[in-house]
Amino acid sequence: MAFRDRLPLIVFVLSAVFLVFVGGVAFAHYGVFPAPGLTRAMDGGAALFKGPTRNQHLVPVRHPGHGVTVAQPERVAAGVTLVTSLWADLGGVAGARVLDRDGTVLATWRLDATELWEETPYTDSVAGDFHTAGNYLHGSYLFPNGDLLVNIEWFGLVRMASTGTVVWKLDRRTHHSIDRAEDGTFWISAARMVDDPQDALRRFPGLLTPFVEDLLLHVSPDGAVLDEISVLEVLWASRYQPRISQAASPGAASGTITHLNDIEPLPGALADQYPLFEAGDLLVSLRDLHMVFVVDPETREIRWMEDSLWTRQHDPDFVGDGWITVFDNNSDDWNGLLRGGSRIVRIRPHTGEFERVHPKTPTAMPFFTRIGGKVQTLPNGDLLVTEAQGARVFEVDPEGRLVWQWIKEPEPDGAFVAEVMEGTRYPYTAEQVRAWPSR
Repeated sequence: MAFRDRLPLIVFVLSAVFLVFVGGVAFAHYGVFPAPGLTRAMDGGAALFKGPTRNQHLVPVRHPGHGVTVAQPERVAAGVTLVTSLWADLGGVAGARVLDRDGTVLATWRLDATELWEETPYTDSVAGDFHTAGNYLHGSYLFPNGDLLVNIEWFGLVRMASTGTVVWKLDRRTHHSIDRAEDGTFWISAARMVDDPQDALRRFPGLLTPFVEDLLLHVSPDGAVLDEISVLEVLWASRYQPRISQAASPGAASGTITHLNDIEPLPGALADQYPLFEAGDLLVSLRDLHMVFVVDPETREIRWMEDSLWTRQHDPDFVGDGWITVFDNNSDDWNGLLRGGSRIVRIRPHTGEFERVHPKTPTAMPFFTRIGGKVQTLPNGDLLVTEAQGARVFEVDPEGRLVWQWIKEPEPDGAFVAEVMEGTRYPYTAEQVRAWPSR
């Protein structure tokens, strides 16, 4: 057959390939079928290829170098930085470290779920294989005396002294965030499995079991549960109830409907700056509903909600003058190429004002993490940003200039690096940290 005779067939094949490509890009961009299923399949395949469950938190190396690669001492906000990740030199399990501004490790905690719990505290663990999936930290708080409060994802809350001694444990399915209230108590993200069809029918008619019911858990500094608020019950009693039915589907994401990832109480000192809210109201982030709302913990009434300005967001914070900052993952399945990467944004609920904070433009200083992420507004106005899947923590000044950057060291193979789930600046000095009792 001559080339001239083959030309229509070649044009047809090339056109079909082009249409499939364009359609795939569109499906991925808008998150419609079949993109979500393909994405989950690809993620599962990647996890299997990379090996044990803990390696689900390993990602390809994205940034060159490791340790502190940028430091402008005259501009960096004071304090030490707590980072949480998986660490090869700790046996590949989870740990937390306090870093000085030059990257010197001042303190280390090793947290192995298999050592803290001889067996899983749950017979229906959604975390998978106890001996692998439990070694994962998500949410932390560092006390002035060197105690560390931390969630071991889905297994429990642990307060550990600087010596590595366990002060107390709370056997609840805690996960994601830990936020301290001004009275010294904590609001902790938690969950329970709903697998009783009768219980589900009574409280949430139409939802098929099993599914995860996220909880706002109020905990004292000594580990006592003071209160718990069901996120699903709050939404079910509100005008946003239809959003639950839209999001729920049998077996989707292990039954996760809301994916709670942050709770923050409004401090009394800032309450006058937020006309719609009152001191003690809770700022809540639900990743899978792209929803940020403020709820009264006493009445369970939602005072304000926004779900159209960000995608799979994390870590909303009250920062004063009526503003709330949000880590907008701006997720897509193309490493941020379709939507321009992740960004830090802010909104003023009582006026409706909305601004992009960092980067000022998508190309100014791009960063991206499809999951995870954290932003902290520092006393000098700088932002400390945790790019979880970039395995780095960086600080930018109000003009968007990079003044400090720490990158986690790669795994021994040099190709992969463990996600960094949290980078938080604390107002402690290196001398204070070195004075804490150690092993």
